[in-house]
Amino acid sequence: MSKYNELPMRELDLTKFHFDPKTATMSAEVSDLGISPNEDFIKPIYNDACDVGIAVRSDLTGRVEKFSFIDMDSDGEDVHGWWFAPVNPQCRVKRVLIIND
Repeated sequence: MSKYNELPMRELDLTKFHFDPKTATMSAEVSDLGISPNEDFIKPIYNDACDVGIAVRSDLTGRVEKFSFIDMDSDGEDVHGWWFAPVNPQCRVKRVLIIND
């Protein structure tokens, strides 16, 4: 999909994430990202599709990568984390985990 149909999204700070090069996974805790407990931080990515996700911005390069929601870790009562995959298949990061602390 091209940028004409992308919706504006809150951009999370890349420096708040840890990167595991062995698994190409970034992870961060919700509280470290400045997300308040009841904030709905997973947002629609496009205006013409049902994909939802997050955006992560590098202050160093200014580049923004978007990640689609793919799964949730839950015990049926509490949510422990959310998993995302890159929208851009060329992205070096293959998975993002945001931990519900």
